[in-house]
Amino acid sequence: MNQSTYKLIDDAAVREALGIKNAMETPRLTVGVVNIGVGKLEKERREKVAELLQAITGRKPVPTLARKSIAAFKVREGQLVGYKVTLRGEALRRFVYKLVNVVLPRTRDFHGLKKTATTLEGGCNIGIKDIGVFPEVRPDEAQSTSLQVTIASTAKGDLVDPYYRLLGFPLEQ
Repeated sequence: MNQSTYKLIDDAAVREALGIKNAMETPRLTVGVVNIGVGKLEKERREKVAELLQAITGRKPVPTLARKSIAAFKVREGQLVGYKVTLRGEALRRFVYKLVNVVLPRTRDFHGLKKTATTLEGGCNIGIKDIGVFPEVRPDEAQSTSLQVTIASTAKGDLVDPYYRLLGFPLEQ
């Protein structure tokens, strides 16, 4: 088995901290999705947003298209509405390590993630209003662009919050 450079915490330490006896019940990160909406941006700006997302995640973003036409939002079916990147395995561990240790501490007026950021099914949703907090993004490039990070784990129920705290996520009490 390949030892990860970005191992957030050892599985044995997780089991001990959460009081789990069976190694197969140890919670693990499964998938992460990073989304950026582009809305009504001009074509050059959309391409720049895609390049920024690629720099942040290290993976090429996939365009997301509108599934339905919604007149109130002036959106037509098939129109480009954003970009997304799906992360698994080593890429996910690398991204979560950077998110917890670099990005969230650099966020202005940050007091921790709200209790509603995690779900009982093992998910964690984080909205980042200014992507300028990522080290790959120059401040002049991050003109009012925000992104959404969704992370899924195998932790369920009462183990979700303690598991994310063990990973270093600053959850409010």
